[in-house]
Amino acid sequence: MSTDPERLNAEGLAAFGARNRREARRCYRQAVALAPAIVSATANLGNLDAEENLLADACGRYRRALASAPGLAALHLMLGTALLRQAQDERGRSSLLKALELSPGYPKAHVNLAVHALKRLRPEEAERHFRAALRGDPNSGAALAGLARTLSELGRLEGVARLGRRALVLEPGARDSLQALAQAAFSIGRHGAARLWCARMGAADTSPEVLRSLMLYLHYDAGATSAEVFDAHRRWALSVPTAGIRRSRDEIPSPDRRLRIGYLSADLFEHPIGRNIVGLLENHDARNVEVFAYAQRWIEDAVSRRIRRAAHHWRDIATRTDRQLADLIRADGIDVLVVLAGHTLGNRIDVVPLAPAPVQVSMHDLTTSGLDAMDWFVGDEIVTPAAGEERFSERVARLPCFCLHMPIEEVPVPDARGGPLRLGSCSNPAKLGDAVIATWARVLSRLPDARLALKYRQAYADRTLVGDITNRFASHGVAADRLDFDDRRTGRSQHLAYVGNFDVALDTFPFNGSTTTYEALWMGVPVVGIEGRRFVGRVGASMLHHVGLSDLVAADEEAYVETAVRLAMAAERRRQLRGELRARLKRSPLLDAVGYARDVEALYRMMWRDRSAGGSAR
Repeated sequence: MSTDPERLNAEGLAAFGARNRREARRCYRQAVALAPAIVSATANLGNLDAEENLLADACGRYRRALASAPGLAALHLMLGTALLRQAQDERGRSSLLKALELSPGYPKAHVNLAVHALKRLRPEEAERHFRAALRGDPNSGAALAGLARTLSELGRLEGVARLGRRALVLEPGARDSLQALAQAAFSIGRHGAARLWCARMGAADTSPEVLRSLMLYLHYDAGATSAEVFDAHRRWALSVPTAGIRRSRDEIPSPDRRLRIGYLSADLFEHPIGRNIVGLLENHDARNVEVFAYAQRWIEDAVSRRIRRAAHHWRDIATRTDRQLADLIRADGIDVLVVLAGHTLGNRIDVVPLAPAPVQVSMHDLTTSGLDAMDWFVGDEIVTPAAGEERFSERVARLPCFCLHMPIEEVPVPDARGGPLRLGSCSNPAKLGDAVIATWARVLSRLPDARLALKYRQAYADRTLVGDITNRFASHGVAADRLDFDDRRTGRSQHLAYVGNFDVALDTFPFNGSTTTYEALWMGVPVVGIEGRRFVGRVGASMLHHVGLSDLVAADEEAYVETAVRLAMAAERRRQLRGELRARLKRSPLLDAVGYARDVEALYRMMWRDRSAGGSAR
């Protein structure tokens, strides 16, 4: 047995390289026992701890190593990374910045700061750090892939494929490179290509993050079946380490007492989710419910201030781990935990398997959570029909009307336009899949004088996106001069005025618009849509039904074309709707926040009584 600490450390490194963790740990420990101040062996033990998710132990070892070598940038990098993994954001960033202070331009420190910024939904900050890492190491595969992924998330697609492919050459099969290429394809509606890149990721990596990417792409892909969607969500649920936890059947307090309702979300601000629930929170009856808001991120704006005022308790949860968050929810005594859009970017659905509340509800998510620990999914008779083909791991609870929208600016509805007919869409370009393009092209071919206006934030400033969409329309015989791309940054009033100049709005499928449909109706513009097979493809049908426009909901693509052409030719009907749609909206359940709050509270009470009687817990 060796008594040379340096040799033992080297033997430990060799064992670690051979994936023999037990032997590596033995060698490192012997090295430290012989020479307690040996920095490398102590740090290597910390790396072993970190790999085995013993993060507190790892941090302790890194700090002991730093006591002997405080000027070693690599140790500050290790400590900072482990701290960030424990959601100790301030301390973790401080350690990584210290590494940069000691070693200016340190690529790995910049990459780790960038990755953390992406997780915290700060893509602009991530871009700065990835670019700084590449200045230090132009061949950093992690930085190239991370920058590609960041730019795709920012909607700046030019060059993303080049970055991602270069990263793949440097690190074949690297998840971040494949994910960047998948994201870039997805962002321009190339859903088949996105799924292929995702399949390449999944061949080597079945982590929850990779599965979640596939789940997202399936919602947008017209070729995806309901069985595929459900199976993907169940596979994700089984990949979550805590998914096996089960709640006890402890006695539940009185079924009729005031309920503590927790809303868990990363989107409690000027965001579609924030706008869709602010009226609910403001109109909850405090005699019946006590509201807790669990905010994953804080962006101060008019909507977030309203939500914060409406909640009886506000919890900032950004720096809490899943287990810490679950402990907080339990300590607050939450009866019904409502997870808002749990599978979308930045949300904390991973806390649900920890079972922090007796009743757990999915609301505004894209489909089933896939989790046994989620008790209920909220819909209505149209978005979640009892005889529908969509499958849920939860029981489905149905409101009279699922959608609630927030009243917006009273921008004047413009008079009917003269000139060529103007069709329009302000949907995310990711929703413009091949089936949508082909169907819209057929509408345009039947209306030879019509033009199609496309706007989504500033997305169409990207030449890659515009070129791809133009080419896809051209493949169906629609010339580029019939497409109007708007890339201006506008305020809400200007945006609504732009929408008001459409004659007919075209909804997307299989993933409908919600905000876009609402804004069009608010501006007096009728919307044509398809009644899809799943929740995301039926939201438009629900909204149009509640303003008396069910006849504009087509059963399939052929009927969509006929419906759009018939409406385009019905100038008198469009003129009449322009004058009355806003009033219809105001009278509809879509803007009845008080009635909606009563319906939701009745649903929560039903769920609580069911749980009190011994139901729901799994």
